[in-house]
Amino acid sequence: GDYPRVEVLTRGLTSSAESAAESGDDPSDWVLALSHRVDAIGKTSINEAQDYQKLLQACGASGASALSRQYAAFVGARLSAWSDDTTALRAFRSACQASVENQGNTLASAFVEMIYSAELGEEADLRLTSNLLSSLDLSNVSLRLRLQSMRFKSTALRMFGLVTESRDLAIEVFGECERQRHVELAAGSAEFLSFLYLDQNLEQEARGWLETGLRLHKSITNRLIDKGLRHAADRVELQFGDSAALADRMSIRLGELSRDTNPRRRAGELLTFALAHLQAHRDPSDVESILRESRGLIDNLQPSFLLDYPAEILARCLDLTATGEASEFIGSFCARRRETFNRPLVPFLKRLHSAGIFPAAALT
Repeated sequence: GDYPRVEVLTRGLTSSAESAAESGDDPSDWVLALSHRVDAIGKTSINEAQDYQKLLQACGASGASALSRQYAAFVGARLSAWSDDTTALRAFRSACQASVENQGNTLASAFVEMIYSAELGEEADLRLTSNLLSSLDLSNVSLRLRLQSMRFKSTALRMFGLVTESRDLAIEVFGECERQRHVELAAGSAEFLSFLYLDQNLEQEARGWLETGLRLHKSITNRLIDKGLRHAADRVELQFGDSAALADRMSIRLGELSRDTNPRRRAGELLTFALAHLQAHRDPSDVESILRESRGLIDNLQPSFLLDYPAEILARCLDLTATGEASEFIGSFCARRRETFNRPLVPFLKRLHSAGIFPAAALT
């Protein structure tokens, strides 16, 4: 994320679609430029409240095409989900639905519905959205977007604990990426599949997909995929390999982990590091501050983060100082999240319960 460069490149952007039209620019171009700017800045994790307000105004900009306005809603919805802002997510969904009533569904509007159903809906909502995505005519849509729509759906299925369906679709996406020689998306799909098999504690498959991702990654330069594959490699080593060697390697990288701007990845890597230390029978006090930081990060993340991490690893990391502390922490986390989010956490809680960590009473 190169924030200064984004600033320089977009400094001349007028303050509204109306101003753009007055100066002879196409309002649709202005809406798209603003959307890309906010999206780029969001990836450096420094979005301001006014960015959301500008995007919301762009969703209703007069003279702009429905496609550009729905894309603005998609960017806003995605950033709202990342920053855990359910109020903003609802607002972007409403703005997008108003546009759909006039102009019909597009891939961008289906993405908004997919994000909304994954974050705030029930499984039935996700199924409806999934059908909507499948019913769209994507013949005029770029290959990258078509593949991303499948990947998007696969990720959403995983968030509901529908791991087998998610995996089948992810394998299909990977095959299509390979056939179309889209190496970057293929590497990202292999990384995702490695995590899906890690979730199910299947070593051979997790290692196989990791090796595939690393092989493909040699021919591209994408720092996000690079970090994702590194985290997958750490997790494979943690679950099936040499914890002592992993703890030593991660100790050297600790500063880099702590500076990662992605809170989900940072929390996951810090938990991995903490557990590697414990599995290698090192002194727990050495990792206490790391656990405190990762716990703080988890506390501020969405329930989907919990679904992203094998329950037994999460609980063993948290259950360090007193018996039952992990159960208590996760219980309060889930209760607090239920007040804001409607997503059923039952698949995750069942996994915790089967690992002997979470009381059955919490499943009701």
